[in-house]
Amino acid sequence: MKFDLEGQVAIVTGAARGIGKSTALLLARNGASVILDDVSESSLRSAVNEITSLGGIALPVRADVSDPEDVRTLVSSAANRFGRIDILVNNAGIPSPYEPIQKLDLKTWQHILDVNLRGPALCTREVSKIMIPRHYGRIVNVSSIFGEFAGIVGSVSYVVSKAAIIGFTKNAALELGPKGINVTAVTPGFVETEMTEYLSSDQKSRVLRQIPVGRFATPEEIASVICFLASPEASYMNGSIVDVHGGRSEYSLEPLD
Repeated sequence: MKFDLEGQVAIVTGAARGIGKSTALLLARNGASVILDDVSESSLRSAVNEITSLGGIALPVRADVSDPEDVRTLVSSAANRFGRIDILVNNAGIPSPYEPIQKLDLKTWQHILDVNLRGPALCTREVSKIMIPRHYGRIVNVSSIFGEFAGIVGSVSYVVSKAAIIGFTKNAALELGPKGINVTAVTPGFVETEMTEYLSSDQKSRVLRQIPVGRFATPEEIASVICFLASPEASYMNGSIVDVHGGRSEYSLEPLD
């Protein structure tokens, strides 16, 4: 899939692996200069080297998206290096451990909300300050099918954080749309990443029976949708929540326990 992103500058959080890495690579292949953020410095360097080996332009910045100072450093590094920011992909996120509601640990709850919800809010706050004067920007948030119309037994912290991202997206679109900044979200289903490796073979079989296309998504398939939403071609998409789950719907779900 080809988009014209020549000369544009993109920040991708959680870019060291999975969906984030695939998105950073695809943005770079389509001409964007990419700032890759992650807390894993070694994996981050590896992703950057992969982009530069293909002739792309990439800058690694180790930052914790839940830390306001780290986020300011991330955004200022991008702006100082390239003089602009056109695209923000809020992808960084962490799963919750299996934890029934009656045993909910508030420290775990807060940590997941800090990364999965506070992080995108902080990044959007800082990046919008750069985008507004130019009256242009694309912000794409990565939510989840589980935050839209499903849940995961024992993972209330993760589900709540991803549901909140949908509300955040719609409200940010309302505020920033008149300023030339389109805000959208994708809601992936099951994707072949480290976050799905915890599933047992029985759980995987049960999930696959509920997906009409009969398989998990690849990170590249999610990345292609993100890159479309980040491109000029998606100029009339604002506040949109785009499902990328192979047809798995609320009518086909069984709880995983």
